[in-house]
Amino acid sequence: KKPEESGSRFYHILATMTTITTELPSLATHSLTQNIYNLGRATGQTLRKLEYGGPLEFINAVIESVLVKIESTPDLFSLLSKALIQYKTWWLNLVKTDPIHVLIETLLISFLAYLLFYQKKKDYRTKMKDRLSDNEIQALLADWKETGRVPLTSDGDRMNGGPSGVAKMERNKSPMEDVVIEKMEGSKVEISIRDSNGNSNMKHSTRTVLNFATNDFLGMSCPSDSKSDVVKKASVEALSKYGCGSCGPRGFYGTIDAHLDLEDAMAKFTETDGAILYSDGASCVASTVAAFAKRGDLIIADESIYEALGSGITLSRANVKYFKHNDMDDLRKVLERVQATDESLGRKKNDQRRFIVVEALYKNYGSVCPLDKLIKLKEEFCYRLILDESHSFGAMGETGRGALEHFGLKPMQHAEIICIGLENAMGSIGGVTVGNQEVVDHQRLSGAGYCFSASLPPFLATAAQASLKSMVDSPEIVANLKENMEHFHNELNSSGIVPNNLYVSSEATLSPLVYLQLTDESRTIEEEVRVLNRIATKCLENGVLVVSTGSHVFDHLHKIPPPSLRITIMTKQSKEEIINAVSVLENAVDDVCNE
Repeated sequence: KKPEESGSRFYHILATMTTITTELPSLATHSLTQNIYNLGRATGQTLRKLEYGGPLEFINAVIESVLVKIESTPDLFSLLSKALIQYKTWWLNLVKTDPIHVLIETLLISFLAYLLFYQKKKDYRTKMKDRLSDNEIQALLADWKETGRVPLTSDGDRMNGGPSGVAKMERNKSPMEDVVIEKMEGSKVEISIRDSNGNSNMKHSTRTVLNFATNDFLGMSCPSDSKSDVVKKASVEALSKYGCGSCGPRGFYGTIDAHLDLEDAMAKFTETDGAILYSDGASCVASTVAAFAKRGDLIIADESIYEALGSGITLSRANVKYFKHNDMDDLRKVLERVQATDESLGRKKNDQRRFIVVEALYKNYGSVCPLDKLIKLKEEFCYRLILDESHSFGAMGETGRGALEHFGLKPMQHAEIICIGLENAMGSIGGVTVGNQEVVDHQRLSGAGYCFSASLPPFLATAAQASLKSMVDSPEIVANLKENMEHFHNELNSSGIVPNNLYVSSEATLSPLVYLQLTDESRTIEEEVRVLNRIATKCLENGVLVVSTGSHVFDHLHKIPPPSLRITIMTKQSKEEIINAVSVLENAVDDVCNE
C-alpha cells in the first residue's frame, strides 16, 4: 500500500540509511564519483521498493542485498592490508615531496599521544606533597603549636579583659586605638574614647586636646574659623554642584572637570609636563611603581620604605635589592655589585629597566633622603628614580614643593617619576604622579588604581586645588611651619628629655614628623612598646595628643621600624602650645621612666 504524504520523509530517510548500510562494504573499491553515483541509484531503487512493495517484501529484499554484498566483497583482512599498503605509499611520497609537513604532523601526533596516555598518569598533587621534607614539616608543626589559637571568650571575659592571653594583648595595645577624633579645629582636636564594647560616646567622653598627632602639616583640613575657610567653602560648593561620588573609574565616565583642573594645577605648580590623579595616596604610589617596573626589571630600594611603596614593589614582580637606610655608601656597593654581574654576563646597562625607589621624607622614621648624593649615583650608574614626595610636599622647600626644591634639584631632570599624596599637607584625599607626558600617559592604561578604582570624589579634588591655591597665595603658611619645627627642637633640646631618656631619631629642623626613641637599650621591644604607650597615655591625660608607634601594622615592610613616639608639628600650633606640649611630654617621661 502506498504510504501517506505525512510519512514520506520518514521513508526517504530509511531508504537512504538502508542503502548506505548495504553499499558500505563496496565503497572502498570505487572512486568518490562512482560511490556517489552508486549510492544515489541504490537509494532510488530502495525508495521505489519501499513505496510500492509491502513491508515484508522490503525487509526480505534488504536482507538478501546485504548478504549478496557481503559474499561478493573481499574479506576484512584483505581490505585492511590494502589500506595499509596505500597509506605507506602515500606517506613515503609525502616524505619526499614535503618533509617539513611530515615533521610537523609527526610532532603533533606525538604531542597528542603524550596528552592522552602519559600526562594523565602524573598527578600534580602528589608532586606538591613531596616538596616538604620531614624537617620542614616538623618545623611548621612546632611553629603552629607555639602560636596556637586565641581562646574563645565569653561576654563576661571580654568585659573584664578576657583570659590571660587576651589580657596580655590588651596591655600592649596602643592608647591611640581607642581614641576617636570627632572634630578638628586649628591646633586642637575634639576626641572621644571608645568604651569596653568598642563604641564611641560623644556626649559623656569628649575632650579637647592639643593636636600633635595628625599629619595635616599646613592645617588645611582644620581651619580655626570654618565659616571663612576657603577650603571648606570650595568643598561645599563642589558638593552642591557634583554630588558626593564620581560613580566610576577615570576611564569609564568617572572623569570630572574637577579632576582635570587639579591635574593641570599640580603639573603647573611642580613645573612638570603633566600629572595623573588617583583616588588615594596609597593606590597612587603602589600603582605607579607597578606600572613601570615589571617582571625581569630591577628595583634598588631603601630598606625603610613605607607600606605603599612596599606594596607597589610586591605587585611589580620585579627583582629587588635593598640598601641600608639613607646609607649612600651601601647604595654604591649594591650598584657596583649589579655592575659586576653585568660585566660577567656581558649584559649592557640598557638591557634591563632599572629603578631606584626612595621616599623624600620617610613616613616611619622622619628622616630625609640625601637626594643630592643619590642623584649623582643614579646618573653614574644609569638608573631611573621613583621618588615619593607624599610627606615632604608642603613641608620642605622654600615654597613647599618638596625635597627636590630643598636640594635645588629639578623634576623630570633629576627625578623621572614623582608621587605626591594629598592626605598630608594638602588636607584632602588622593594622590598625584607628576613627570613628563610619557610618564603620565603610560599610567592611564597601565596604572591599576587609575583604571579599575572609582575616581576621587570631585569635592575632594576641589578641596585639594583650594589648598594648593592657598599655598601659592599665602607662602607664609610654609614659613610658619618651618619656624614651628625649629622652635619645637629648641624647646626639646633645652628640656631634660633629650638625651637623658629619649633621643630624636628623625631629621632635626627639616622634618615635621618628630620620632623619639628610648635611650635605654637594655629593654626588649615589648617593654619599649609598653613604656611608650604609657607615656602617650600620660600626655593624653594632660591634654596633648601624641602617637606611640609600637603597635602599628607592619605588613609590606621590609624593615620594621623601632618603637617610637611620633610628634607632628603643624603650622597652626602657636609658640605657647609648643612650649606646653614639651612640658607635658617632659613630665610624662619623668613619671614613667622613673617609676
